[in-house]
Amino acid sequence: MLTKKNVLMAIFAAAVPTVAMAHPGHGTGGGFVHGVLHPLTGLDHVLVIIAVALLSIRLGGHRFWTIPAAFIGCCAVGGMIAFAGITLPMIEPMIAASLLVAGVLLVRRQQEKPLVVALVPLFGIFQGYAHVAETGSAISLAPYAVGLLIASLLLTAITVGCGLLIERLQFKELLSTVCRVAGTGFAAAAILMLFV
Repeated sequence: MLTKKNVLMAIFAAAVPTVAMAHPGHGTGGGFVHGVLHPLTGLDHVLVIIAVALLSIRLGGHRFWTIPAAFIGCCAVGGMIAFAGITLPMIEPMIAASLLVAGVLLVRRQQEKPLVVALVPLFGIFQGYAHVAETGSAISLAPYAVGLLIASLLLTAITVGCGLLIERLQFKELLSTVCRVAGTGFAAAAILMLFV
């Protein structure tokens, strides 16, 4: 039986990573495995991907897929910037700031669609830059990028799918509560990243 409690527990279980190693190299899996593991085991990456997916659900309509697509596309752009050797300043603080802003946007009851549409691509550029900049020179970039894309798409699809299920079951208040609680957690995590 689908109760609000069961749905919330399922969402929590899907959203919480089982490992958060924060980029130690993740063993010797090669480019593809390293690419798959990177966004799933770096807590900052996991949280931003989930935040973007939740923002897209909150905006509704076609944005449930266009916002994540823009984010992932801009991650690719950011990765290409890093691969080209162009230096972007303050990457880690910008990632934390993007998580803080996403958290604040999720907590707000009224969504600012133009603001979300403008900011999410910037979040993606910094995330993508960090993904590629953090790889070692021993990693083959093409398989790494494919693994990274697959993992990011999978995490986004799971989060959006859970949100759409809640919406379809007409638990709108539950979805709103999940977004507000998650947003508060994202903002708190971002503050810790910025100042600890």
